[in-house]
Amino acid sequence: MVLDIGPANPLNRQPWSCRFPCVRKKIRKFLIVIVAVLCASELAVRIFSPVPQTKQVSSPHMYEYHPSLGFRLRNNLVTHVYGMDGNKKIFDVKYQTDQFGRRIVPLNKPELRLKHFIILGGSTVFGMGLPDHETLAFHLASKASRITPFNYAVDGYGPQSAYTQSKLNLLKSEIEQEEGTTAFFFQMRNHTGGHVQTLLGTFALLLDGWGEGLSFYEIDPYNLREPKYLGKMKDFDPLKFYTFRFFQNFHLINTFHPKLFPLTDLQLTQTASLLNDLKKQVLESKPKTRFVVVFHPLSDRAKIKPLKKLLEEKNVETLDHSQLIEDRDLPSHTAFNRYFPHPNGKLNSLLAVRLIEDLKLDR
Repeated sequence: MVLDIGPANPLNRQPWSCRFPCVRKKIRKFLIVIVAVLCASELAVRIFSPVPQTKQVSSPHMYEYHPSLGFRLRNNLVTHVYGMDGNKKIFDVKYQTDQFGRRIVPLNKPELRLKHFIILGGSTVFGMGLPDHETLAFHLASKASRITPFNYAVDGYGPQSAYTQSKLNLLKSEIEQEEGTTAFFFQMRNHTGGHVQTLLGTFALLLDGWGEGLSFYEIDPYNLREPKYLGKMKDFDPLKFYTFRFFQNFHLINTFHPKLFPLTDLQLTQTASLLNDLKKQVLESKPKTRFVVVFHPLSDRAKIKPLKKLLEEKNVETLDHSQLIEDRDLPSHTAFNRYFPHPNGKLNSLLAVRLIEDLKLDR
């Protein structure tokens, strides 16, 4: 006997794909439109507001590998350096370093300069694109006769680089003067070039050249333990590294990412924590130095206040020079690069005068 159990589809329903033949077409059309809009937007950004493709070329090569810092300036170097923004040459200068790989600062009457002024930071205070006589260190030396400026800043360095320099006891072993001032010059920006991004390895950190060479730390935001050395992002987090590198090829993302993802409270807290650790390391090397975080004049003024408050809570002295010049005067005080402005000699001269006054460097 055969048992009749009825039709296989008792409700006589068609498969989903058959019942809704138009749904797949609509989804396909929607995806095609999205891709087309993104491609058109990317093309428009590349044409009307392209992200500058900057590069720096030196001959002989100015950098060498360092196991802790990632890279450093070579010792006793004289090199010809030029910078390009796309097809436009933006500077053509000569850099010179001393026996410790620091940019040379010409000095008058060095025997009378009994105090140090240690400069820590990145390209803005290194003097990227500037000849020796236009750097901040040069203007400090020429305007203050009692200090010897030591320029430990390097293109691309962030707070973690200065922390590593101090951890390596460079300040203790390479500088004779025990008394003086040590300043980390902080670049507060919400996109490429900002020291928060450089410290934490966020998407806004460019991963070409100097970005790929930087070393990073795992930072406890509450200063309960010392920063843990991680190394290069490519080594400790390759997925993040290559994902960032891929998406950074798109001008559309680079243009709008900082606006859509501003700096977070946690990122600012981690930054303040590392700067506090930097202060401790500097004071271990130079117990008689005065440590101060200087907010550079080319910082985003509105972004400084919360970080400054966090630093003051940790008893880290700060100087805010973000309002040293008016917005309307910025073009006449910057050297190059519309995406990440750098100071020219005129701005460095103004900043040197203010630092000498505020920190009483010539007393």
